[in-house]
Amino acid sequence: MNEIFVNGVRIGEINDADFFALKLDTILDARNYVAQLVALASFLLRCACGCAVFVPVALFWWFVLGAGFAPAQTLTALAPFYHLFAQAPTIAAAVPMLQAIANAVANVGAITFVIYASLLISFSKRPPVRNAFRDALHWRLRRFAHCAVEGNLHVETVPATTGISGAMVRRTRTVR
Repeated sequence: MNEIFVNGVRIGEINDADFFALKLDTILDARNYVAQLVALASFLLRCACGCAVFVPVALFWWFVLGAGFAPAQTLTALAPFYHLFAQAPTIAAAVPMLQAIANAVANVGAITFVIYASLLISFSKRPPVRNAFRDALHWRLRRFAHCAVEGNLHVETVPATTGISGAMVRRTRTVR
């Protein structure tokens, strides 16, 4: 037998067979897989948006700080780009340099994406990806217990203390 609690208040009880049937129904429901995929896609989109904002801002401030503190080194680093674009008769002649710049920005973006996702996963107060299966199981448990209250739901197993089941547990334990 299991007791269902919402926000620390007991709202009902459920036997093991019904509890596992609800878990199985949750796992077999295809809508939960779609919801989990949408939750994962929204997390990845949030990380991509964070990178799309961070990379240009970081490059801008890198140029600003470089021009302010070390203008000679910044101009030396940017001089090859100016000469290649100034000497190119058409934009097609500058394509190899544009590809190199795009690859460098893409590498910085990929590294930033991984770092941003890792920071979100590691330091978030709550998980950044919603668990659709857990939410669906909690919804089914609330419906089973006829409870409409939202909140922290958890299930506790009630220990068997009376009758033959307690004697069987004591008898089957090995003592060393």
